[in-house]
Amino acid sequence: MSVTQGKGDDDKIYIGDMIQPSVQRGVPDLGARVSVLTADGQLIERLVCNLY
Repeated sequence: MSVTQGKGDDDKIYIGDMIQPSVQRGVPDLGARVSVLTADGQLIERLVCNLY
């Protein structure tokens, strides 16, 4: 997992999740994704890539 905040006028928070290990394949809501949140933690968007 990685977390960063935007630069300049972009105050959004970006959270990147890596793919799950093989023992967790098929578990819902785990995997490669980027979540975009407001500065106070409200979810704006979630980008998901289903690799399996």
